[in-house]
Amino acid sequence: MRPTLFLLALLLLSCGGSPKNSGESQFQRTPLKSEGTSNGGGGKGVKCGSSVTTLDLWEAVHISRLKLKPEQSSLDQEIIDGALAYVKQTQPYWTTPVTDQQILDRVKAAFFDRQVFIAEGRRLAFTQDATLPSLPIGCEFVQIAIYVDDGKIYTDREYWNQMSDQAKASLVYHEIAYLRSREFQKTPLKFNSDEARGVIGRIYSTLPIEPNFPDFRGKNAVWCGAGGGSNGAAVFETYLVEESRGGVAGVAIYFFALNGEYMLTKTEGFLAGDTVQPYADRTFPGRSIKISNVTRGTIQTFEIAMMRTQDGVFPYMWIRGQDGTAPQPSYAVCDRLRAEN
Repeated sequence: MRPTLFLLALLLLSCGGSPKNSGESQFQRTPLKSEGTSNGGGGKGVKCGSSVTTLDLWEAVHISRLKLKPEQSSLDQEIIDGALAYVKQTQPYWTTPVTDQQILDRVKAAFFDRQVFIAEGRRLAFTQDATLPSLPIGCEFVQIAIYVDDGKIYTDREYWNQMSDQAKASLVYHEIAYLRSREFQKTPLKFNSDEARGVIGRIYSTLPIEPNFPDFRGKNAVWCGAGGGSNGAAVFETYLVEESRGGVAGVAIYFFALNGEYMLTKTEGFLAGDTVQPYADRTFPGRSIKISNVTRGTIQTFEIAMMRTQDGVFPYMWIRGQDGTAPQPSYAVCDRLRAEN
């Protein structure tokens, strides 16, 4: 069994074929004219002179000091390359392969079929859903797109036309990420939009991709999930694998979901001296673990423990966060990963 509770299927990995190189995107079409609204989440940009890029890419270059990849020959290829990098970073290595055309078809359904260009001479209302950096003189923030509750993605045509294909592709994934965040609101998981912006900037940079999860094949590994029940307990979803760090053997814990939040970048902890067997058997003693995130540093400390109740034993749960509060007890399910996974 290979369980995943809340696999974010933003796009699935392309394992065959070469990206399209037509030079003309299949998404070019006559824009619709419509008024924009402001009751949703927005895709912000930075305009310097006559050039517009997304806030995601601007921050990657000017805040994170990353170098962007050379631009591809078409919007289609930028979209395919972005999907490849996104999945490589955020999804387990066994994610189901799909073709380049399937990637494009899914992006079309998630973004381009929803895109509505506002009427000429109008501007989208500026949303307040992002933390904004300081800009140099001569640059300004602009609202490129807004995703609204009716599912449409209203877009400023003038700004869209001033963007490179790479910037357009980053806007596509920004808005798809926001769409997925809305879907997460229907589940017990939360979604960090600022972290999503950082991830999108990273996948279009030359920075080597650091996968959130290692390759578990041939290693002793266990999957455990907890929470999300009727008592409103926060969701945890983890992969535990035996590793050595600095010459010390132990168990590394990689989080797919932590305390109710879907983790977009590598989030992990290490329990020196442990093996996965007690976790698979759900017989382990209480342990405290410090959790770190590749973009946020140390974010939380949790206590993993068995807890006796009047009805028996909760074999796996996080009972206390760094603020000292205890979430609702949550019965956990654990399963050893097969060697071929």
